[in-house]
Amino acid sequence: MSNNGIGLSLLEASKEVGLSKVALLKSIKSGRLSGRRDDSGRWFVDAAELFRVYKPATKTTNPTSNESLTNEDGLTPSTVSDNQTKLAVLEAELQFTKERLADIQERLADTITQRDQWQSQAQAQTLLLTDNRQKGLLQRLLGK
Repeated sequence: MSNNGIGLSLLEASKEVGLSKVALLKSIKSGRLSGRRDDSGRWFVDAAELFRVYKPATKTTNPTSNESLTNEDGLTPSTVSDNQTKLAVLEAELQFTKERLADIQERLADTITQRDQWQSQAQAQTLLLTDNRQKGLLQRLLGK
């Protein structure tokens, strides 16, 4: 993650998902991926948003790297990084699911309100169309 705290730069993001900066910028401009610009015009993408849209690139491990080191839980740095990436993806998916659920609940409430309005209107029309008055003798004889 970049030091500025507003997300991954396009270069960092491109390395995370194995795509070019141009491809990511096209995704941002098309609306597929959310991104924001800083005051200098550089694009940044939130990691959770990036991994919601794209799968992380598989990284090759170097046997001479520090990945043979473990922390106090017995996890290697790559395992911790993979878990953080998976967590970011799951958090993004959860947020997306919550937003969809809220949208569906809002639409359901609107549908129920409209149904009730139409039902009330239909009942009012039925009352207007129904003539409950008794016909007089002349009307009955003339069939009116």
